[in-house]
Parts: sequence; C-alpha cells; structure tokens
Amino acid sequence: MSEAMICKYEENEIIAKQGDTTKCLYKIISGKAALYLNYKTADEYLVGITSAPNCFGEMTILADRPLNYTVVPLT
Repeated sequence: MSEAMICKYEENEIIAKQGDTTKCLYKIISGKAALYLNYKTADEYLVGITSAPNCFGEMTILADRPLNYTVVPLT
C-alpha cells in the first residue's frame, strides 16, 4: 500500500463511480453507504447497503476490473 487517507463524505456525495478503474480499497469507518447500478439513470437499481466496518473496491485491485457499482453515503 502506497498511501492511506481518511476522507469524510457528505450524504448523497458520490464516493466512487461504476466503471472507475482506480486501484483503491475503501473501508467504511462509520455510517452507511448505498451501492447502485446505473446511478441517476432510468435503469437505477439499489444493489445493497453496506456499513462499518465493511470494505469495497477490492475487485479493482485484485481482479484488475472496473468498479461494478456507484457508492453513495447515506449517513
């Protein structure tokens, strides 16, 4: 790991977008986040809700794949 940062996101601010290819692993320290397919489109679909202490973004690192969903904080 080259760098670690703690970031605070506001409710409904996009943390990561579906299709992102950045090699980041995100860990939720507090609060909840919604995972969406096709966020803000007619085909928007809520995949699930995750909360601390879960992580997301691991597939961009381990499988060298783009992020499958958009992540938006709820609280």
